[in-house]
Amino acid sequence: YKAGALFGRRSLLKVQNCIISDNGSLEYGGAGMMNHGAFIHAIDCEIVRNTTRQLGGGFRSSHNSSWIACTVFERCLIADNKTNLENGLYGGGITISGGNLWLINSTITNNGAFQQGGGISANKGHYIYMISSTIVNNYFTGFSQQAQNLGTQIRHTTEPTFRMFNSSILGSTDTGTVDDYPYYANLLDANPVSYTLLRAHET
Repeated sequence: YKAGALFGRRSLLKVQNCIISDNGSLEYGGAGMMNHGAFIHAIDCEIVRNTTRQLGGGFRSSHNSSWIACTVFERCLIADNKTNLENGLYGGGITISGGNLWLINSTITNNGAFQQGGGISANKGHYIYMISSTIVNNYFTGFSQQAQNLGTQIRHTTEPTFRMFNSSILGSTDTGTVDDYPYYANLLDANPVSYTLLRAHET
């Protein structure tokens, strides 16, 4: 999980008024910030221009064997981060592989991934809350593998419960192809109590 700048493991961290930028990771951790079983509260921060080989250009959250990761981004900017755009994987801005995430008054923009979830990729974890936040103009580049290009702004599969309040998802207009979905959700629990279906704003 080797991360680029900040790696939180079994700890309590408050990060305020910081810029985390221009870091790289050759492994699977978030190049800007990695939460592996910690509680991280980031306030008035910028996570920008970080690059990873695979998952979570700006930030990645994952489970620790005994601690559940929890991350709060409050009034933060996550922008211009990316995975390897030639053969990388998911979540140019954020990848959730475990734990809980809160986005409060934050913006996720212009992040890029090779496939699936230019802004956010969430395929494991518990809860994701997005409150008064915006996800806009994120992208992916792997158009040669069309079946894998899902969710330019958010790719949400399997486990996490995603709830959005007073927020916007702004992406390309849906033209009926799988490439153009701003929000892609798949293989969620069939119980309607377990998740909230959201309507994405499209431009």
